[in-house]
Amino acid sequence: LKRPQMTWFHSCLAVDRGTCGVPVHTCCNWNNGHDERGGETLICNGRLGRNEVVKVRSRRRSSDSETMLLGFELPTGTTKEVVFSERPLGMKFTPSVPLTVTEVRPTGQANKLGVQHGWMLTSVDNETMDGQTSEYVIGILCKKASVLPLLYL
Repeated sequence: LKRPQMTWFHSCLAVDRGTCGVPVHTCCNWNNGHDERGGETLICNGRLGRNEVVKVRSRRRSSDSETMLLGFELPTGTTKEVVFSERPLGMKFTPSVPLTVTEVRPTGQANKLGVQHGWMLTSVDNETMDGQTSEYVIGILCKKASVLPLLYL
């Protein structure tokens, strides 16, 4: 059985700097399994650590059940649900709750699905994020996103 090849990629999503100025990222650059961010706090696969090395392998999509449903509250007060089916998600959030979209990358899946700046994350796979800590919300978001197939960029 041949092992999957480790490849260079930028995964998942990112969060802007917190008020303390410490960068917190929910995405990582990996080159053959080695952290390339040099000293920043990382959150990968739902775990918070400092330069934590986690081997991440891409895999082919095995079923249509590998999706993640994100619920958002729009600036107008209306709600919208968006189904993500691959990584990277292609958006950045604020580091504090409620996580709010601060950037949507033009080539990312979020842009293709119509996600916009200012949307607040309210649920992940129908689990409400109301009253949860930012660490919990970021962790569950990364955990759920980690099962999505990786689209090579």
